[in-house]
Amino acid sequence: MSNPMTSQQRNLVRRSFTYIAPEHAAVARLFYDKLFEIAPDLRHMFKHDMDMQRAKVMQMLASLVSSLDDTAHFDHTSHELGKRHVGYGVSNPQYKLVGQALIWALQEACPTIMTPAVTEAWAAAYTKIAEAAIEGAANTHKEP
Repeated sequence: MSNPMTSQQRNLVRRSFTYIAPEHAAVARLFYDKLFEIAPDLRHMFKHDMDMQRAKVMQMLASLVSSLDDTAHFDHTSHELGKRHVGYGVSNPQYKLVGQALIWALQEACPTIMTPAVTEAWAAAYTKIAEAAIEGAANTHKEP
């Protein structure tokens, strides 16, 4: 596992999300546009209404941000996210592409909020999410 997020980074992510949340539609649109630009082979995974998908990704992000200090809830939510994504055909290396698209979208939609420190905090948060999701995905293949 990478270095854990600091409490200051968790606070930066939570505080910045209060400014990011009102821009959720722009963030989500930019996120998927960038994701499909850098990884066009992922487009086939999204067969449903993209407006609904954009809303879902922002709801999940809000849930994860709100649970950054609640390790049990955060881990459970992230593990379940990873388990679901196994069924969609997501591979571990694709999480890095998603992270790149997310950070880019946040910077584009909220440039005044995404200072270098906030950007670094979001990168740490995304790493934490991705690592827990990958762990959850790995556990879907194990017998109880």
